[in-house]
Amino acid sequence: MRLAKVDIDINPNLALQYHVRSIPTVKAFVESQVAAEFVGVQPEARLRELIKNLNPPSPIDLDLSKAQSLLLSQDWIEAEPILRKVLSEKGNSPAAMLGLAKSLLAQDQPAEALNVLKNIPSVREIGQAELLKPFAKILIKFHNEELPNENNLDAIFYNSIRLASKTKYPMALDGLLDTLRQDKNYQNKAAQQVILGILEIMGEENPDTRAYRAELASVLF
Repeated sequence: MRLAKVDIDINPNLALQYHVRSIPTVKAFVESQVAAEFVGVQPEARLRELIKNLNPPSPIDLDLSKAQSLLLSQDWIEAEPILRKVLSEKGNSPAAMLGLAKSLLAQDQPAEALNVLKNIPSVREIGQAELLKPFAKILIKFHNEELPNENNLDAIFYNSIRLASKTKYPMALDGLLDTLRQDKNYQNKAAQQVILGILEIMGEENPDTRAYRAELASVLF
């Protein structure tokens, strides 16, 4: 067993990833999965009980952890069947549903991804799902040839979505940021919403995500 202390001011992305909203927050990990957690100062008896009750993750939790690692390494195709397996055995897993939606979007299957996102039951994952829904809807419009095509800015946005549909995310993000530089409110903030969706798929652990998030902030503010 190892005990580690994290300074959330130095590691804000880690705090965001694990939904740390107040301190002290204590999270116990078993095989890289959060097995128990609490917020605030607790009596010694509570701490001993928490440690005593820690159990190794189940096989299905291990599958979910493997799939999430594959998503981080952008192995979308390999992650999909594992996530479907998790959902077949544990159909109410919001984390697996969110992961499957990301995998489907990265494989340019926005309609099914949107359906999955609409059915995520957990409050914890709903925030992430809301970031992905606009991207899914834009991809559907792209395939239905419903995106505007009236001027040069429309052409830049269209090409960015085309690149995003092929998971050429850095090039897509560059085009979307260019769109924002010319019109911050383009198509009711569609460019901004797609950027946030792509960054959610890429994951906070991706160094490109941090760089593009900083660039987005500089453009908007």
